[in-house]
Amino acid sequence: MRELVKQKQIIMQDHSLAPEAKTHQIQNLCLTHSSGPVLLEDLALTFTYSPSSSVFGFTSVDLVNSGADIEVNIENVEEYAELTTQFCLDKGIARQLEAFYKGFSMVFPMEKLAAFSPDEMCMMLCGDQNPEWSRDDLINYTEPKLGYTKRQPRLFKIR
Repeated sequence: MRELVKQKQIIMQDHSLAPEAKTHQIQNLCLTHSSGPVLLEDLALTFTYSPSSSVFGFTSVDLVNSGADIEVNIENVEEYAELTTQFCLDKGIARQLEAFYKGFSMVFPMEKLAAFSPDEMCMMLCGDQNPEWSRDDLINYTEPKLGYTKRQPRLFKIR
């Protein structure tokens, strides 16, 4: 959907096209599917969100009042994409985020973490994802096995 919205915006901003040409190109925009191009209207979408699993505890939710009665078309696809994204990232996962927050706070109380910057928190929780090792680091922090020793001159060749 986001790709379709992006294509529509590109056409709308093209000043070299006459209004009729813009309308024609927008009406012919298609979604890409493995079986070929698909017109948005052929999907028969409405302003509802249907989760991919029953684990969420609901079968569908109206994104706007009477959303099941409003068909998604090329004129309102931006609103549909925005509301769907907003629902999924905000309302749709609010319970999961709250549960994560409570569990995380039991291990790392938030008031005690306020003293750290986001970068410091990332380093504490995830470690250094791209450490730089010197030859001396390798010699000091590793234990050679399988007949090798730290005294062998070619064991720790670093370029």
